[in-house]
Amino acid sequence: MAERFLNIANQITIFRVVIIAYAIVLLSVPSIQSPAAIALIGLSFALDGLDGWVARTLKLETKFGSFLDVLGDRATELLLWSFFLWKSLVPYWAVAIVLVRDLIVDSIRSKAMASGKSVYGMIESDIGKALVSGPAIRGLYALLKAALFISLAWVLLYETSIPYYVNALLWVVIGL
Repeated sequence: MAERFLNIANQITIFRVVIIAYAIVLLSVPSIQSPAAIALIGLSFALDGLDGWVARTLKLETKFGSFLDVLGDRATELLLWSFFLWKSLVPYWAVAIVLVRDLIVDSIRSKAMASGKSVYGMIESDIGKALVSGPAIRGLYALLKAALFISLAWVLLYETSIPYYVNALLWVVIGL
C-alpha cells in the first residue's frame, strides 16, 4: 500500500511546528505579547507525543512519517533555541552543544534510513531501545524540554530573573 503523505499523524506533526512559530510571534511582538504563547509551547510538545500515538493506533506508521516527526522535532527545537538565544535567555555554548549533538544523531539516523530502517527502528538491542527510543525516556525528555522552554517564555513574558531550576533544566536537557 502506498504511503499517504498527509495522513492525520503527519498533519499533527506539521501543525505542532506551525503553532511554535505562532508562539514565537506572540512572544516577540510587544503589542500582542500573550501568555497564550506558553500554552502553545506546551501544546506543541503534547502534540509531539500524540502524532506518534495516532500513527501507531491507526496503523499509519510510515518511513516518511518517522522522518517528518524528527524533522518536526528539529524545527520546533531550532526555532525555540534560536529565539531564546536571540533574547539572551540561553547561552551560545548551550545552543551549540544541542545543535552539534542533533547533527550527529541525525547523521546516524540518516544512515539507518538509507539502509531501509526507520528512524527509531534502527536500534536493535533491548537496552538501546529502552534508553533511546522507549516511550518512557522519550516522554521524559520531551517533558523536560517543554518545562525548559515554557519557563523561558515565562521569564520573557513576566520579565523575571531566571530561576535556579531553569538553569538546572538547561543542564539536564543539554546532557540528555
